[in-house]
Amino acid sequence: MGLLNYQFDWSVLWRAPYGQMMIQGIFTTVHLSLIAWGQPLSWAF
Repeated sequence: MGLLNYQFDWSVLWRAPYGQMMIQGIFTTVHLSLIAWGQPLSWAF
């Protein structure tokens, strides 16, 4: 049996519209983390 040999094209994550969704997802993750720690980003909204 051979191993699966697949080359994933990571640059697809930065192409429209996925790049914007990626950045928004990172921002949301950081925002929720800060809220959980008691530091809401009231300036962001």
